Amino acid sequence: MATSGDAVLVHGGWGVPADWRWVEDPLVERGISVNALDLPSHRSPHATKADDVGLLRDAVAGAPGPTVVAGWSYGGTVLTDLDVDGLDVVRLVYVASVPWRVNEPAPVGEIDFSHVVFNDDGTAVLDNDWFPDSAPEAPTMPADVIDHFRSHPRRPISIDAWGAPPERAAWQDVDTTVILGRDDDSIPEAQRQWAIDTIPDVRIVDCDHFIPFRQPGAIVDAITEALH
Repeated sequence: MATSGDAVLVHGGWGVPADWRWVEDPLVERGISVNALDLPSHRSPHATKADDVGLLRDAVAGAPGPTVVAGWSYGGTVLTDLDVDGLDVVRLVYVASVPWRVNEPAPVGEIDFSHVVFNDDGTAVLDNDWFPDSAPEAPTMPADVIDHFRSHPRRPISIDAWGAPPERAAWQDVDTTVILGRDDDSIPEAQRQWAIDTIPDVRIVDCDHFIPFRQPGAIVDAITEALH
């Protein structure tokens, strides 16, 4: 499928830009320019979600063509705060994330905080001694994904960024796709149903929270469709 344009990819909490490799490679093969961001909230304990949103806006403003912005998990909350005025954004793609209303914390799903390490510097990180070998999802992860997690340990995120409520509703101004895993316990049922009732394009895939690693084709297709 011949296509062109740009994709800006926003990693999830504790993540790294390379988490998008299973999405990025097929997009590049289809002629789409890809920019996988490295969020400030994962590089400094003092960074806020506003810093992440600022990096995203700069990246989109610098893209030469029509742009799709995709965010996984926490990355979706960064998408929500994007001021799209004057930007050539043709679609937002939320992956294992649901957009929410302004200045209202979204419902919280099931998070096993016993495996989250809270640091004295105001950051939190998934316990890398536990993940990926002992996490419930680990036994069914593809071998190359497990190798990736071992070579790319999860990174601390600024708690100020992680817990910040939405300040905008970009999804109301731009065509939006929401991709959710059928078995993703981190998305409360009320939030999932709200998305289905509110967003015209909600896609449910046979997956858990780790869609970029297990079902990357669903993301690739959504981005390609928007740029074709």
